[in-house]
Amino acid sequence: MKPDAIALNRSPDDVLGIYQSAMEAAGVGFSIADATRSDFPLVYVNATFERLTGYTSEEVLGRSCRFLQGDDYDQPGVHAMRQALRDGVGCVVSLRNYRKDGSMFWNQISLTPVHAPDGKLTRFVGIQTDVTELKQAQEEAVKAEILRVELENEREIAALRENFASMVSHDLRNPLTGITLSLELLETLDDRLTPEKRLEYVQRARRQARNMRDLLEDIVTFSKGNAGRVEFNPQSLNLAMFCRRLLGEMQAEGRASGGSHQFDFQYVGDASVIVDEKLIYHMVVNLISNAMKYSAPQTQIDFHVQVDADHITLKVSDHGMGIPKGDQKRLFEPFHRARNVREISGTGLGLAIVKNSVERHGGQIQCQSVEGTGTTFTISLPRRSP
Repeated sequence: MKPDAIALNRSPDDVLGIYQSAMEAAGVGFSIADATRSDFPLVYVNATFERLTGYTSEEVLGRSCRFLQGDDYDQPGVHAMRQALRDGVGCVVSLRNYRKDGSMFWNQISLTPVHAPDGKLTRFVGIQTDVTELKQAQEEAVKAEILRVELENEREIAALRENFASMVSHDLRNPLTGITLSLELLETLDDRLTPEKRLEYVQRARRQARNMRDLLEDIVTFSKGNAGRVEFNPQSLNLAMFCRRLLGEMQAEGRASGGSHQFDFQYVGDASVIVDEKLIYHMVVNLISNAMKYSAPQTQIDFHVQVDADHITLKVSDHGMGIPKGDQKRLFEPFHRARNVREISGTGLGLAIVKNSVERHGGQIQCQSVEGTGTTFTISLPRRSP
């Protein structure tokens, strides 16, 4: 007869007797509970179980192992183990257990049901392992990770504050200085200025006022987006008419500021879409403003829009200075500006605002750029038919 057949023909007590002999010398706690009784009393524990819990076998036999939980019974592992006992199935859980002296230890318990030849559940075999050091190591690792994240967040917040303060003090002071100087010249030299010179000073003051307005709008928009307070109100919009009007306004403003670019505007597809007009405004204005700012006058800027059944695609391309490869991975970080922009004014908030506006639509933005050649930004938004 085969050995496994002999084992199958033995009674549960014979099999458990073999287990007991083996487990007396084991380095883990070993216990057997009576599964025929509702409270599952212990009928055997080995010496390691006694050392692990501080209780002798005489003190625990006939008792349910629940006493090891003390008053700390509202644990996920406790509920899982009780359900396994009721269902007559095995389980592996980790519990906070308490020794006879009251000290706590983490007990990993593996329960296995034992059935008689007739299929009746008779015993539960339990293996106990002290995993306190492992749990403590895991908790320390979690605490260390939380601390690392908190410190990183604090550094980022400190850097944002420093960059914000530097940007505001510099970029607000410059236009204020320009406005003040223009007004002082108009005031002190009024009777000696030609109409052309007077107009030049007035236009200079207006340009600086527009710079301040744009700066303040960027700050407010970025602050709302960073705090998660940007509203999303998609409504029906004639996107073709909106883009043409906005591009015309930006061309006129560019000419008034002394710049002049050639624009290639193309619109393909349905004119009517459902989008948030304010957020689309931020996308288009920031991308075209950047294209005008970082490319030489008279060069061409392409603004192409395509609307199909599922997507809205906005593409803005210039033939300007381009973005250094090392800066491209940080493009959408607030206050970050590429190293080749030199003295060209800017807050470093525009692309962060664009990205936030795109994400509020559930869309994506991509950038392709070669330094010294030009840059293309492509925005893809989900199409919402009116």
